[in-house]
Amino acid sequence: SVEVDEGPQTVVNIKADKCVVTGSKFVEKMKINDRLKLKVRTSLREVLQSEEASGGSSSNLGMKAQTSLQVWCEIVPPFNLLPTAFLEKSCNAVLRTTLNSLLKAFMIELKDDYHLWSTDSSYREERARRSLSDSS
Repeated sequence: SVEVDEGPQTVVNIKADKCVVTGSKFVEKMKINDRLKLKVRTSLREVLQSEEASGGSSSNLGMKAQTSLQVWCEIVPPFNLLPTAFLEKSCNAVLRTTLNSLLKAFMIELKDDYHLWSTDSSYREERARRSLSDSS
């Protein structure tokens, strides 16, 4: 779900409370979806980015994403033979890398989409039409 909080600073909150894992017959046989619960919360907010580091003295608006990820899972054989600390560190590293890659790609697409929306009136009109048809 997506929520917009309009306060002194607008924040867009994106939430996912479910993850569905699909794959090989082995994955299906393990019933991963019955053993895994995942919650992701990402907040997007506008930030002022200074260009002083590059020799300039101007500032631009940018966007910052902050994400919280909670995972609950049942440890099944053969993974139950591994130390819990090893499993946690390994899974955290994989999830962090995956989430950062997805978030980076999302932010690039969002930037490109906003640029097109802000410069092309026919694109804005098409997006508005699609938005209205999605809500009915």
